[in-house]
Amino acid sequence: MVIVLKKWGGPALAVAMVWFTTHFGGGFASGRQIVEFYVQFGWYAVFFPLVAQAITALIFYYLLCFTIVYKTYDYASWAHKFYHPYDKVLAPIYEIRYLAGMFIVTAVVFATAAATLAKLSGLPYVSCAVISAATVFLLTIYGSEVVRSAANAFAAVIVVGLLILYGSNILANLDGIAGVLAARPAPRGFWLPFWEAVSYASYQAGVGTWCAVAEVIKTKEEAKRAAILGFLANGVLLQLATLGILGHYPQILEEVVPTLYMVEHGVGGNLGKLLVSLLIIIGALSTAVNVVYGATKRLVLILTKGKATDRKSNMLASALYVAISWGLALFGLIPLVSKGYNLMGYTTIPLVVMPFLYWGIRHSNRSLSLNDRQLDVVVKGQPSIRC
Repeated sequence: MVIVLKKWGGPALAVAMVWFTTHFGGGFASGRQIVEFYVQFGWYAVFFPLVAQAITALIFYYLLCFTIVYKTYDYASWAHKFYHPYDKVLAPIYEIRYLAGMFIVTAVVFATAAATLAKLSGLPYVSCAVISAATVFLLTIYGSEVVRSAANAFAAVIVVGLLILYGSNILANLDGIAGVLAARPAPRGFWLPFWEAVSYASYQAGVGTWCAVAEVIKTKEEAKRAAILGFLANGVLLQLATLGILGHYPQILEEVVPTLYMVEHGVGGNLGKLLVSLLIIIGALSTAVNVVYGATKRLVLILTKGKATDRKSNMLASALYVAISWGLALFGLIPLVSKGYNLMGYTTIPLVVMPFLYWGIRHSNRSLSLNDRQLDVVVKGQPSIRC
């Protein structure tokens, strides 16, 4: 099965796993992110995770199609091409939003990984912080091939771990889940959870991260495969995690690490706690690697003033990014997730989601309908496609 999947997916699978491992970070693994965006709204958590991932998958597909036409493999190049002829105004706005958002995401990573590793290993917090930062730093200075390889390795561990953890707890707590569905609690109505699902999809629209590893995608078919595989991985596993946590509604809402609460009141015991801790660390590191690499490509261009990059520039940019993110991590996990992620989502809706859906649905018929050979010609000719 794995061999067939790799053969069918090819480079599309590698890029889809970058999306998945970027999505699965400390906030996802701890369950706090799932509570903030879904479970707190009651029974709507049964289907809104899939709605959010469907929106994200559509944006992901259109982004890859745009990228293979224009060869925009860093978010600054993408922004200038996408927002043309208004790029002098909109591209800098997007850059500010993107860098601020990526610092927030990386801060969440460092706020969870070091603390979890310290608790798991017994090592001092500062030592664990150094280990986490060093791991991310090393994996982001050797290029996109290493980032894709790391994403696939992380993804394999995460998928197996999530299926075991949430699958067993869902089966053990079917009565609790059924009770929530029977009561159909909706403390905030329909439109707020719907808006939060859209916001969740929007904050995931990590253009910089996706562009940075998209050079292996050459055709519309590969872009479509990447979007399908990404939706299956992200949508199914996010929905499983949501159901597992929803079974303990509403007691679980105030827990800082809801996933641990689910294990303590369900299936897993000490082994389950160990698995949760490992998933939090792996998820945090996988997100950090993808996000830091995407932002580093842009910082390198700034540092080198657009000249050819080298290892020294990559190291300096990664070190600078990691240092700033650590400062933001001092604000704590819950404020970063609840306030920071919502801010990312709200600002991305007008900057990315709406214009990209407009471009994809109404103005990309020419590029999206091309076969592989025609697409090669169009790429060389650089067609004029406006958002």
